[in-house]
Amino acid sequence: MKKIMTIFGALLFASFFLLSCGNNNPSPEDKAQIIKEYQDSIALVEKAKQDSINALIPDIKVNIYVRTGVYYDSEGWPVEMGKVVLVKDFQEKKEYQLKGYDYIEKIEIVGQSDDMTLQFINGKSNKIVHEEKAVSLNGTKTYTTSDPQEQKHKYYQEWLKPTKWDALIIKVAYKDKSIFEGKVNPSKE
Repeated sequence: MKKIMTIFGALLFASFFLLSCGNNNPSPEDKAQIIKEYQDSIALVEKAKQDSINALIPDIKVNIYVRTGVYYDSEGWPVEMGKVVLVKDFQEKKEYQLKGYDYIEKIEIVGQSDDMTLQFINGKSNKIVHEEKAVSLNGTKTYTTSDPQEQKHKYYQEWLKPTKWDALIIKVAYKDKSIFEGKVNPSKE
């Protein structure tokens, strides 16, 4: 950042120095060149500022685990428990479509950061179902729902249960700057 400011200052000084050596009225071409150099310098400073902000943004990963392959009897009791699988490309694609009786069983927010905001929004009603502000993350923050037999796990969250039927939007922000937004859509079946 200091290098860019030094370069910016040197360019301005050189421009004014060259102008002062000639006549007092710079030509339109000289004015246009000075303005262009000034705008280029401003663009470099803005890029350096954005790069320094991006370097400070923590590397946060959002993992979702889906319960899949569950089979129910005619009374609605699970006959086959299926298995819980990590959705491998959710971080990149930022969207996932549930199939059949599949549902989100676990969400993990992984990384190290402070001053984070975590929001979970019902995609149907667009209402925040769970929010945490000023979160310090040091490792993994886990949210779970019940398994097919309705057993509640260690990090059980009641608000996560309706994701079987409604879309869930997951938002992660760092100091009011959005760093992740993803959506899990309910099954169409």
